[in-house]
Amino acid sequence: MPKLDNQLARQAVVEAKQALLREDGVAARRWALLAARQNPEDELPWLILAAVAAPRASLYYLNKALELNPDSESTHRGLAWAESRLSQTLLPSITENPSLVTHQVPPSVQSEITRPIRVHSRQPWRAGLSSFWERARSPDSGLSRVAKYTLWRGVTLLISIFASIFLIIYIANLGGYLDTIQKALISEDINGMLRGGWLSDVSEDVRQQTIDATQQAMESSYGLDQPYTSRVINWLVRGITFNWGKSRSDYVISSTYVEGTHTHDVTTNDIATEILAYLPRTLFLLGVSNLAIFLISVTVVQSSRKT
Repeated sequence: MPKLDNQLARQAVVEAKQALLREDGVAARRWALLAARQNPEDELPWLILAAVAAPRASLYYLNKALELNPDSESTHRGLAWAESRLSQTLLPSITENPSLVTHQVPPSVQSEITRPIRVHSRQPWRAGLSSFWERARSPDSGLSRVAKYTLWRGVTLLISIFASIFLIIYIANLGGYLDTIQKALISEDINGMLRGGWLSDVSEDVRQQTIDATQQAMESSYGLDQPYTSRVINWLVRGITFNWGKSRSDYVISSTYVEGTHTHDVTTNDIATEILAYLPRTLFLLGVSNLAIFLISVTVVQSSRKT
């Protein structure tokens, strides 16, 4: 066997032993399987597999270890332990069929080295914080996989939001629709200023020139005089940063009560302020609902696996 395989097998055995010390049966089984595939002449991977396997599979692994080292005391003790486990699980049928407690196992169990084994790690709740942190930092732990999955979902969600906003802006502005809306809002602001008395003391010619220059300057400040691509990027940045201008009506963002009596409301017509006022509660409800869905799904899966 190549030297590299032996080195890999030895490293896998070390990792499997450490996993056993952490009471991580899944990781121990995975490393032991790797060591057994790389160096099937070593008895240690078979002993580790026996420690984390089901009773009948344990007998098969221990017999493999016994073939490799017939004088091993650890293997003989392991056989006695495995037979004791098997007798406890098959106690009602032992007297009727004594062959159930022999060292022979079905071919389906013998092929266990090439297929996954269901191992339910029984980790005590009294494990200390340091042990919990070690398991959480392990790349093979459930917590690590959940953290990676959550991070990946968050990144994909942000990418989806950015892509959705970009597509909406791009499609809506193909005919200049958003630009037309912004120009209309600018004209509405200028008309409001005129109704308020702006330029009421100047001649009609000067008034019209000032209005045209003001409208052009305001359109330029919104980037409406830039190329189409630049305008789309500008709208995308404004959409992501909630810079959506002003709403036509004021909305309540907070209320004050004194001894149960409503005193006053804080209102605003700034759309960004309105969104940021309600966004934390929305994110909280979204997070709680997703967490509940995740916990329920994990509970259902675990229950079905045990069944």
